[in-house]
Amino acid sequence: MMAQCRLSSSLRDLGIPESAIPGLAASGMTISRLLKNNPREMTTSDAETIYWNAYR
Repeated sequence: MMAQCRLSSSLRDLGIPESAIPGLAASGMTISRLLKNNPREMTTSDAETIYWNAYR
C-alpha cells in the first residue's frame, strides 16, 4: 500500500539524519506507557536497532 500511495518507508527518505538515531532511541525509551505493555523487555540498544532498520 505504501508503494501504491508513493509514501516513503524509510527514515532516510523522510530526511531524518543518521546522527539522530541515538537520540530517537533514547527518547523512545522514556515513554513508559508503551514499554510496559511490550511483552519483551526493551533496551536502548534494541531501540537503536529498530531505528537503524527503519532508516535503511
